[in-house]
Amino acid sequence: MSPPPAIDHHLETVSIPRRLVSPLLAVHAGTAPSAAELRDLRAGGLVGAAGLHPLVRSLVEVMTDPSLVVTVETKLSRSSPPLLATFWRHADVAVVGSRSGRRNFDLARIDPHLLPFHIAQFVGLVPRPQPRFDDSVQILESALAQAEQHVATDPVAADAALAAAGVPPVWIDRLLAALTLRRSTWVVESLWLGGGGRDESRLCVLDSGFAGYWRMGNTGQGRITVSPTGFDDVLERIAALLP
Repeated sequence: MSPPPAIDHHLETVSIPRRLVSPLLAVHAGTAPSAAELRDLRAGGLVGAAGLHPLVRSLVEVMTDPSLVVTVETKLSRSSPPLLATFWRHADVAVVGSRSGRRNFDLARIDPHLLPFHIAQFVGLVPRPQPRFDDSVQILESALAQAEQHVATDPVAADAALAAAGVPPVWIDRLLAALTLRRSTWVVESLWLGGGGRDESRLCVLDSGFAGYWRMGNTGQGRITVSPTGFDDVLERIAALLP
């Protein structure tokens, strides 16, 4: 079976071998890559006699001169490598970049007005049951990590880690349920480069499936605040990260 084309005009996507990303950016910047790299870029249709392919150039221009950058990291488990995506926006154009397997880096043009929904799709945000309480708890991040490490194999040790950190019993039960049913943890960070300043925002969420969503906010000194939340609230908070 032949490999898929590097450029899909219908979907407005470009798949770049990761080893050729830097040479491609060099061509965009007017710097010549090595002869071998240039040959490979041309063989993939990414570079022609007049320079970058027009679709490639339009995507790279947004990527290299954005007014907004959003990075998303999703971890299915503490031991698994994260899934990463970056969203760039400039004026009325937006581009998403992500890895496809280990070898390629994919760029795609997306509707900038649908940016929150593209982010939600990447992290797998779907309606979940919402916990029937609305209070929160502060906890040492190291204690939560220790409890998560033990919860699948030694619930007693996980319970003890939270109790030793001073977590109230009712919250120990809640956290152990959330960690047991954990599907993923994801972080969305936005950096607004327009308007003469730099405005950074961050959202960290634990997706616990039937145990719902939990926001985790950094409160300093190695502590985080854990609060139950719902699908609508999380989607609104993703949208609030954007200008």
